[in-house]
Amino acid sequence: MKQTTLRVGGIAAGLLALVCGLGLRAQDETAAPVAVVPSADDPSILEAEVMPRVMSSLILDIVDAGDRAVAVGERGHILVSETRRDGWRQIEHVPTRSTLTAVTAVGPRVFAVGHDSMCCGRTMVV
Repeated sequence: MKQTTLRVGGIAAGLLALVCGLGLRAQDETAAPVAVVPSADDPSILEAEVMPRVMSSLILDIVDAGDRAVAVGERGHILVSETRRDGWRQIEHVPTRSTLTAVTAVGPRVFAVGHDSMCCGRTMVV
């Protein structure tokens, strides 16, 4: 059986750890779980709004995801472009309005992380 080792560093390592469920902070096993109910205006539970001037918003990271580029930024904005120059369009139905700070691609899957412990993934259909 052939063994394959994947070496990643920096943001990719953090994303991989998060996606694999390897929590980065220790939890006190004796502490009782605390139920946190987010308020109705919590940006982490609100869907990102499609904005007409999204290209003027703050973009924090970009990744080459095969046949397209994917960029993330403030207010949960995720932008996609096949040309990587013009024709950027905003992805609809992003499950957060929290600022997305990093993005990485693994095959056809794209993962974005950001403020308020946000992690979202999507398969980019060709």
